[in-house]
Amino acid sequence: PTPESIAILAEDGTFSQTTAEGARSKIENTDLDLVVDQTFPSSTSDLSTNLGRVRDAGADILLLCAHQKHNIILANQMESQSVNVDAAMGTVGSLNESFKDEVGPNGDYMYGPSSWAVNADFEDPVYGTTGDFVSAIEENFDYTPDYHSAAGEAVIMTFVNAFKNVSDITPTKGRNHIRDTEFSTVYGTVSFDDSGVINKNMLVYQWQPEPGLQITYPDNVAQSDPIYPMPDWSER
Repeated sequence: PTPESIAILAEDGTFSQTTAEGARSKIENTDLDLVVDQTFPSSTSDLSTNLGRVRDAGADILLLCAHQKHNIILANQMESQSVNVDAAMGTVGSLNESFKDEVGPNGDYMYGPSSWAVNADFEDPVYGTTGDFVSAIEENFDYTPDYHSAAGEAVIMTFVNAFKNVSDITPTKGRNHIRDTEFSTVYGTVSFDDSGVINKNMLVYQWQPEPGLQITYPDNVAQSDPIYPMPDWSER
């Protein structure tokens, strides 16, 4: 079924509020009705009242702009409050293994975004490819890198690339070069839009009962089709 309505629950921190603001601007360009738009304190450990409003409004999509703590609360209280939506996404913290360990099957069918994946295939001037970067981190530091590691490498390479290609290393010349730059790193193509934000598409993951966390968008790197709509709690 095509979704017709969406609810936003946003933590009152700066990052989460900025995320919610971005979501609202995207929603304005769709046919979706924003039926719930609520902010809650970062200190809260109870989202039941907010979720009750989502349930009563009959929202098709639920977007949580918050961090892992509230993703855990959301997943557990969606069940206890019988909040049945077609899709639910947490913007940060919903993809971690520790999230799934905390909520168990209640985390099934939840979506989460990421800017990077270990199975991406990008060329890089230092490591060669994304796969070589992942192998180097695993061999030297005994952990599998996430998007923070890949983005960190891209930041360093962005400055290195600028410093190598300007006549004088000054803030203005460095900034101007970075503004117009475009090159590949383990994180993907580094380029910036007119507002100065990295011009990069996100990946969408979904926790599926089997085989677990799967990339479902975009199609060219998807590991599985999304399970949509999410089954109602009474059917799980």
